[in-house]
This record gives sequence, structure tokens and C-alpha cells, in this order.
Amino acid sequence: MNVKEGKSKGLNKKYTVTIAASDFTAAVDKKLNSVAKNIKLPGFRAGKAPKSMIEQKYRPSVLGEVLDDMIRDASNKVIEDYKLRPAVTPDIKIEKFEDGKDIEFTIEAEVLPEITLGDFSKISLKKYTAKVPAEEIEKAIKYMADSRRDTIKIEEDRAAKKGDVAVIDFVGSIDGKEFKGGKGNDYPLELGSNSFIPGYEDQLVGHKVGETIEVKTAFPENYHAKDLAGKQALFVTTIKELL
Repeated sequence: MNVKEGKSKGLNKKYTVTIAASDFTAAVDKKLNSVAKNIKLPGFRAGKAPKSMIEQKYRPSVLGEVLDDMIRDASNKVIEDYKLRPAVTPDIKIEKFEDGKDIEFTIEAEVLPEITLGDFSKISLKKYTAKVPAEEIEKAIKYMADSRRDTIKIEEDRAAKKGDVAVIDFVGSIDGKEFKGGKGNDYPLELGSNSFIPGYEDQLVGHKVGETIEVKTAFPENYHAKDLAGKQALFVTTIKELL
């Protein structure tokens, strides 16, 4: 095998590889001899058919197999000898292939770049820390505790009060028309959490499970949905459970 290195373009490497005709012929003969040991042709016992008949019948397919094997082995040898690190599968192209003549093919590969690490000891970094007020820490802890607390259904026949979680169904409308995102089922709402628009939760306080309340309130002027900002809305709300 003879290898000629072509001109490199950046990370693109190209090589022209020549496989001697004698090497290829020897490999084909070896393959045919191996095949002949197990082939049984009409009129002959297994392994006893004349070589000329074996070649006539099986040489075309053996040529393809041997060519694939030799090109694969030669390509791997180029990658190993030149210490290449292909980024993708190399592109292989057969340039010359005639019976009885040298075989020539090219292998083109885009390789991974060499990365040289600098001297990290010369790098200085500033470590920034945030000072968090004690009240903010307490607030965060309380939020985490509240969000993970166990909820138990309130069996007592009483009105909802702040701190209760009301499981509600609601349908919102503006000027008699339902609006997108204004409907919910089995929604757990903590009364007093201010997670709904202002005035909504307060109007549920004092009502019992099974009651349907017409909650009238307005969206804030700075509400994120511009088409709802500042508008009066009606939410028909049913309290299904208290937790």
C-alpha cells in the first residue's frame, strides 16, 4: 500500500492510496481458494470442482468483497498512521479500478482541531456573593413549608375562611362572553394567597361547599394579557370542597 498526502485545507485532510495489483490478486485468489473448499457444483464433490469453474461463477462477487475489505483496512491504516481524529465518517472515493492494474482511491476526512490548554494559574476570578436579608429567608422558608403542607378535607359544615384551600370550578366572562383561559375545574385555591386577581378570593370567604357565587372583579390595568387588562369580569364559581 502506498499513501500520498494531498494538500490540507484547514481541518480537511486528503490522502491518495494505491493498492498494488499483485496484492489485490493475491487476496482474491486466497478468497476463492477458501470458497472452493465448501462449494459443490453439479458433477463434482464438495471442494473438488475445477478452479476455472469456481472463478467463472464466483469471481465477480469475490472481487467486490475483497475490494471492500482492502479499502476498509487501508483507510483504517491511514487514520492510524497519520493519527487522525475524524469529526465525521471519512469520504472514500475509488479513482481507479481495472482488473490486473493497481487500485487507487482517495480518503478525505474532516478532523477535530487540536486544542491547547492555556495556563489557568494566570487567570483570576472574582467571586460574587449576594447578601440576603433575614426576612427574605424566613419568607422563602414559609413559602416552602406552606406549599408542601398536607391538606385534609374539612368535614365540618362551616363557611370558608382565609387560609382554607377551596377546590373550585369557575367560568369567567366579560360582557357575557367567555374568554380564553377563564375556565377551570377542581382548582385548589388558597384563600388569602392573592394568587388570583384582586378581590376574587375575598368574595369566596363566608360561603360554604356546594354554593355557587357570582364573583365580580376587574383585571389590573397592568395585567399581562393586554386584551383583559382593566376590564370588568364575572366569574361564576362553585365551591366543591374545603381543605
